[in-house]
Amino acid sequence: MRRLITNSLILIVTAMPASAWGLDSDRDQPMHLEADSVTIDDQKKISRYSGAVQMSQGSVRATGDEIVVHSNEDGPERIIMMGSPATFRQRPQGKEQDAYGHARRIEHDTERETTLFIGEARFWQGKEEFAGASIEYDAARDRVHAQGSTDGSSRVRIVIQPKNQSAPDTADTPKAAQ
Repeated sequence: MRRLITNSLILIVTAMPASAWGLDSDRDQPMHLEADSVTIDDQKKISRYSGAVQMSQGSVRATGDEIVVHSNEDGPERIIMMGSPATFRQRPQGKEQDAYGHARRIEHDTERETTLFIGEARFWQGKEEFAGASIEYDAARDRVHAQGSTDGSSRVRIVIQPKNQSAPDTADTPKAAQ
């Protein structure tokens, strides 16, 4: 069993494609995971980490109550983080500041280089802040798409800072995302 877990973790760490994370150097870094428990199904290529999960690889940081990694023959293709809230942070290639956010559920697609924040979603890119029912961050195209609730009970909120001023410190910035 220990060999099965070790082999699965090696697959996850070494097969991470270059486009999966922000900085080019992130792919050369080992992936570190901490959780209270892990279940790995090699046949289905699914790994489920539960209990105050922390994941890091290079500039990437993610936390959640549970993190599920779906893999294919090339390595991880989809990473789902769930929590109260789950958090995700990465340093985009060529940028001086991290992009980060939190939501009840976060889905990271390594092939498309997109991260979808679902449920009480908040996202920061540089000085700009987005809030909505769902937010999609497309790292490859440097785009953000925010959506209000489908029933119209909440709308998208955006804060765009003037170019000449620095963003004020906000107490709303999540500690896990810092």
